[in-house]
Amino acid sequence: MKKFVIVMISFLVLFVFLMLNYLLWDKENLQKQSATDKIEQDWLRGQNRTLQTTVDEQEAAINQLTNENKAQEKRIADLERQLNQSKLLQESATEQVEILTQAINEYRMFTRDTLKGMTNSWFSTINEARHEDAMVFFSNETKLFGKQLNREQYPVDMASIASISFVINEEKPEASFTVLKGSSGVYEVRAEAVVELRAAVEDEVEEKMMSDDESQKDDDTQVETPKAEAVLPFEGLTEGINSLRLTYLYSPEDQKWVIIDVVVIKRAIP
Repeated sequence: MKKFVIVMISFLVLFVFLMLNYLLWDKENLQKQSATDKIEQDWLRGQNRTLQTTVDEQEAAINQLTNENKAQEKRIADLERQLNQSKLLQESATEQVEILTQAINEYRMFTRDTLKGMTNSWFSTINEARHEDAMVFFSNETKLFGKQLNREQYPVDMASIASISFVINEEKPEASFTVLKGSSGVYEVRAEAVVELRAAVEDEVEEKMMSDDESQKDDDTQVETPKAEAVLPFEGLTEGINSLRLTYLYSPEDQKWVIIDVVVIKRAIP
C-alpha cells in the first residue's frame, strides 16, 4: 500500500512536471507564433498600403484619361463646328466667286462692246474723212503705228486710207475684236482687232483732202498728194488684212475711254 501511494505521488509529480513543461513549451510556441503573426501582419499592412497606392494611382490615371477623353471630345466637337463653318464659308466663297466671275464676264463683254464701238466710230471718221472729229478718240500721248500723234499731220496721213473696217467672220464673230487679259495699268485695256484696209488711189486722196479742207476752211496747211502706188505712211500697215493691237485708257475724271496706242502685229488671221 505504501508503495502504491509512492508510485501515485511520483506519477502525479511527473504529470505535473510534464504539464508545466508543456505549458512552457506551448507559451514559447505561442510567443513565436505571435511574433510570426506580427511579421505577417506588418507585411500584409505593407502590401495593403502598396495596393492602396496602386489603386489611388489607377484612379488618378482613370480620372486623367476621363478628363483627356472629355477634352478630346470637346476638341472634336470644336473641329466639327469649325469644319462646318469652313464648309459654309467655302460655299459662300464659291458663290461669291461665281457671282464675281459672272460680273467680270459681263464687264468684259460690256467693255468689249464699248471699245469695239468706239474703234468702229474712229474707223468711220477715217472712211468719211472727218479727221477733226477723230481727235476725241485720242489723248496728247497717243501713238499711232509707232509715231507720236501729230494733229496737223494726222489728216495728211489718214488721207492715204480709202477705207478701214473690221473683218467679218460669220463663224467666229468675236474674232475680229478680242479683249486681252491683263494690262500694264489699272485703267488700261488692250485688245486685238482684225481689220481690212483699202489704200486710197490718187483721185480718192484728192477727194478726201478736199473734203477735209472744206471742213477746215481756216486751215492753210499745204498737203502733198501721195501717189496711188505709194506705201502707206504707217509702220507695218499694208493694204488688205491687218492685225492691230490697240491700247485704251480710261479717264475717271472725264469718264471716257481714249486710244493711246495702235500698232500692227503679226498673227494668224482667223
